[in-house]
Amino acid sequence: MGRLQGHAILRRALPPLCIGENHTTSSAINIERYLGDLNSWKDFFDDVKAFEPEHEWSRRVLRLAHNSRPTDPELLLLAVGAVLNGQEVEIAFADFKAAEISNIYPGYSYVPDVALISTNTATFYHLKAIGELQTPWAYAYSLFRYLENKERLRKLLGQCIGYMLDLRVIDGFMSSYDETICLRQGLKGNEWVIEYSPNFESSPCGFY
Repeated sequence: MGRLQGHAILRRALPPLCIGENHTTSSAINIERYLGDLNSWKDFFDDVKAFEPEHEWSRRVLRLAHNSRPTDPELLLLAVGAVLNGQEVEIAFADFKAAEISNIYPGYSYVPDVALISTNTATFYHLKAIGELQTPWAYAYSLFRYLENKERLRKLLGQCIGYMLDLRVIDGFMSSYDETICLRQGLKGNEWVIEYSPNFESSPCGFY
């Protein structure tokens, strides 16, 4: 990616993954199924577009470097982490284990893949969002196919939603690197619901 400003990094496509000959082809989707209210986040793209004009982007130029065979978590953590740092946002994008939640959730043994973690000294290690990352080369992780069937979608998102509910985290996401679905939980009227975004894909020009 070279040297870019933060807003340009987020608009730019991530490099293609290097896929070895012995890569996995099996599904690791958990059998857990979410049975609560699950609704479409219909204004997702409008919410994203409304955020940017109100945000003042730093002019600081960031340098991104990665090894010759990066994995999907490494690339995502590198890009988002660099932008957060450049914007002086007190949040880290890291492996979930870096959150060190034992003092907040003693005895919690489940391990999501990644998390957005507060680095503010007043809320150190508090979780802002959690994410599950899957391999894009396994057919089972073609996320778009699941949006066509609500029951299958409940199975795809069940594990990630379970983490969000357990850890009382408002936001989450499921990504196969090529495709991503964002999640949020909150009140709709008098009901507590989970909303899922449209599936958005990585393109040669970035995400759309």
